[in-house]
Amino acid sequence: PQARQSYNLSGPEDITYNTLVDTITHFLHTQAFKVHVPIPLVRIAAWLARMAGSTIIVGDQIDRLVTLKSSDTTAARRDLDFNPCTLVAGLKKLESSV
Repeated sequence: PQARQSYNLSGPEDITYNTLVDTITHFLHTQAFKVHVPIPLVRIAAWLARMAGSTIIVGDQIDRLVTLKSSDTTAARRDLDFNPCTLVAGLKKLESSV
């Protein structure tokens, strides 16, 4: 590895937030109550929060939530022998170690 090298350490699959929640709740044998809020309504809420002096949610966060976040892990695999597993495989490993 090079000095001061940055690496993306992410899983091998892109998953939606809904899939993440559904998969984790399945492994926990529970349910999650999901509320799907339209993005324009969230933007209005962020603007109102900002006008009220709150930073509970800001516009930049909304943009990050709705964009794909694929990461290239080639350098980490090569330099660090990084070998990520899928979410399900990781949860199964965690479950078997408890």
